[in-house]
Amino acid sequence: MEQNIKGRSYSELMDLVNKKFNTTFSFKQIRSAIFNNGLRTGKYGCSHNKKPLYSEMKSSRDYLLIKVANDLTPHQNWVKKHRWLWEQSNGPIPTGHRIIFADQNKRNFDLDNLLCVSEKVFGYLNKFNLFSTNPEHTKAAVKIAELTFKIKDRNKELPPPPPPRGTRWKNRSFSIDTFFSDKLGNKVYVGKTEKGFMIMKDGKNGTKPVKTKFTDIVQYRETAEEALEDLLWYAAKVGYRKPQIPGVAQ
Repeated sequence: MEQNIKGRSYSELMDLVNKKFNTTFSFKQIRSAIFNNGLRTGKYGCSHNKKPLYSEMKSSRDYLLIKVANDLTPHQNWVKKHRWLWEQSNGPIPTGHRIIFADQNKRNFDLDNLLCVSEKVFGYLNKFNLFSTNPEHTKAAVKIAELTFKIKDRNKELPPPPPPRGTRWKNRSFSIDTFFSDKLGNKVYVGKTEKGFMIMKDGKNGTKPVKTKFTDIVQYRETAEEALEDLLWYAAKVGYRKPQIPGVAQ
């Protein structure tokens, strides 16, 4: 075995073994097998740098690499062919984007099959498993993802909707029609009478006032703000917390 691997790169050995024994060993598996058995190819991973320009070789992830320079680092001399071809026709790939194969075939370098998508769109396609061997389906999925993000961005630019009536709790300015329904279905709200503001309850037996936390009798308040404090206290007493009161912003 040692004699057979001398002078050959890992990629060459991978192709040779898979062809000889009709297997599908990966680049990493071949490299690990050689290392674990204490063998050496004698190439030390540098043979690919001696190849002429525009030579091609397979990467560990089955992408085809093409040599585009001789005087740079190994990672700069060799680039992914599909990215390089796209840039030859369209210029540099925008930051935060990548090139994908519309039909998922890593050997189909037709420009119509190479799509430039953002990382957000790529993540969307992955999340919802929208990649397809049918290029038209993949292109349609890309359009859907792009439209989804455009709608989200547009919604962020729109002004927030106005708060509903009786929900201006943060501004300490209250509307007298703020209310909630208790467990029996009675409408509890801040009402206004001739004597002032107070908590009212509408039930099957008609409208009646509600006793407050401060006294054991019906308490009239000079302002709606004071009466709303009583309403919130009563809501907590009967098991309603602030976020559960319709019409009251927290």
